[in-house]
Amino acid sequence: MPIEPTRRLIMGLAAGGAALAGAPSLAAENDANAIGLPQALRSKIAARLARDQIPAIAVCAIKDGVPLVIDSVGQASLPFGVAATERTLFHFGSISKHVTAAAILRLVEAGRIGLDDPVGRHARDLPPSLAGFTIRALLSHTAGVPDYGLLAGRPDTGVDRPVSRTAFVKAVGELTPGFAPGEAWSYSNTGYVLLGYVIADVSGRTYREFVTEELLRPAKLREARVDDAPAIIAGRAEPYELQKGVLRHAVMMDGDYSGWPDGGLLFSARDAARWEAGLQADSAIPAAAQRQMTTPIMLSTGRDCAYGLGWYTDRVRGRALQYHGGSVPGFLAFYLRVPAERVGVVALTNLGSGVGEIALRRTVQDLAELIAPGSTPMSLRPIRDPDSALTAEARAMLTRGPKSLDASRFAAEIAPLLGRPAGARPSPPNRAGRGPMSTFELVETFAEGAGQVRRYRATFGEEVEHFAFAHAPDGKIYRVRGY
Repeated sequence: MPIEPTRRLIMGLAAGGAALAGAPSLAAENDANAIGLPQALRSKIAARLARDQIPAIAVCAIKDGVPLVIDSVGQASLPFGVAATERTLFHFGSISKHVTAAAILRLVEAGRIGLDDPVGRHARDLPPSLAGFTIRALLSHTAGVPDYGLLAGRPDTGVDRPVSRTAFVKAVGELTPGFAPGEAWSYSNTGYVLLGYVIADVSGRTYREFVTEELLRPAKLREARVDDAPAIIAGRAEPYELQKGVLRHAVMMDGDYSGWPDGGLLFSARDAARWEAGLQADSAIPAAAQRQMTTPIMLSTGRDCAYGLGWYTDRVRGRALQYHGGSVPGFLAFYLRVPAERVGVVALTNLGSGVGEIALRRTVQDLAELIAPGSTPMSLRPIRDPDSALTAEARAMLTRGPKSLDASRFAAEIAPLLGRPAGARPSPPNRAGRGPMSTFELVETFAEGAGQVRRYRATFGEEVEHFAFAHAPDGKIYRVRGY
């Protein structure tokens, strides 16, 4: 269904990014109020909420520092019938990583630490198995440090149980590293927890205090804060999960865990808008730090990992994109930035199940396309496929079900990790559980160094997902990403 822009959006696009009449500047001191979604998109979101049992979605969209949309649809609390608003707090989850990265770079700028310092030089009492990883490698997920998700099932490490710093570093320090630093990329939340220890030990303040005082408060955010799940926090949405098709309250996270540096921030739609405006103005995070954060890290193979310091990196039609998702029990979030267009879009929900993730990513891309047409993979059209065998192979990998992946088809960044915990993130995701893949089409190719990236559009019924397979000159796959 085509999305019909509102008059406000049409005026903004026609003005070529000029400030919209009546739209508040988030760089100013005044609070931002709600700015409604285009009616067709609002109706589409409302229909999705009803169909997929999603309690609420909150969104914001910024162009040239000016808010075009700050809105919400649905319920912050189902049993009490409380509507979500532009001020309702949702969990940012792992989107918080770029804020933690910014805090680290603040200490680097002050000369207190170096990006290539071993983390053990600044974070006290780390075991030798963790102390040698560099700060840069932890920020970019290229250290090989095991993700603490491998501790799942242990009675002393559940998300609803308090875990002391001593117990945490002992437990993760006993895990086997996934690979040697710089050899590969594999997402690890553990690294960002260790970076939180650096921030606390070097600054003499808690992570909560440092982020609040150095980043959130200077950005003049009104609601955003580091979470404390058991605390009574005004305006925080209730978290939900779908269990066997029934909505239930999500497990309450431990108060300390809910605010960990790998994903512990709460944001409202209007504060997300203000934060994005601050990024565009280089006031929330300085321009030099943002360049470091959005420059993909090179691996020992000479190829980049499409991840910087707290941001995934991509490009569509030659234009750079940055994005990140977030997930904690009962909440999901997705953030997309198109720097060349000075556009940022954020969507938040109080549902922690997969249908929420699909809804957020589609909502963000739909809204981005309204503001900056041609800026996301959704705008791409199928193209002639010069190598149908590679397309068939990619489709088979994505729908493999219980079948194993053939390591001989992967480059050094992935092949050694297959069958090991560190291989789960960089491998092609297994979408067999999504149901039949109705179409799988090549929509974009581009050169990346000596390699080539092939982007595909997969459809599962009414849902769409894009996957980018990066091939080395010998045809082997060295990276797979999807959103």
